[in-house]
Amino acid sequence: MMNKRVIITIVLTICLFINTVGCNGQTKNNNMGTTLKEQMASYTSKPVYYVEYSSSGCLVDIRINDSSVQKDYNPGAVGGAVITANTAILKSGKQRVTVRLIPCRDETLITEKEPFTMRIGYKDFMKPSGDEGRPCHWVMEMPPIVH
Repeated sequence: MMNKRVIITIVLTICLFINTVGCNGQTKNNNMGTTLKEQMASYTSKPVYYVEYSSSGCLVDIRINDSSVQKDYNPGAVGGAVITANTAILKSGKQRVTVRLIPCRDETLITEKEPFTMRIGYKDFMKPSGDEGRPCHWVMEMPPIVH
């Protein structure tokens, strides 16, 4: 019977070999020498995406790519917010935005004339900021919902 230390050494050697050789037999290049700062310096833009919304007389659930970015289930809340959306954007290209409006508790309908507005934009943090700060570039504005 093999010594316990020999078995552990063999298992660790196999794990190390599997980790350094890809499935197709090519050696992996981990780029361990590249720092995060060096990788970030290669980007030409650093956008931060924002969702600005206002609601009145309804509960709100905003999702981007099926990931919740805002749940406002406070009945009687009137107002809005500007929230960041980068955590829900996992790749470049088109994104799916879903908005769910729910009548307040003990209500069956949303009765406000303009219950919800929303727009989506970004600020590019690679561009220098002026006296007014970085401008927000609004790329989508939802048409108003009117009764």
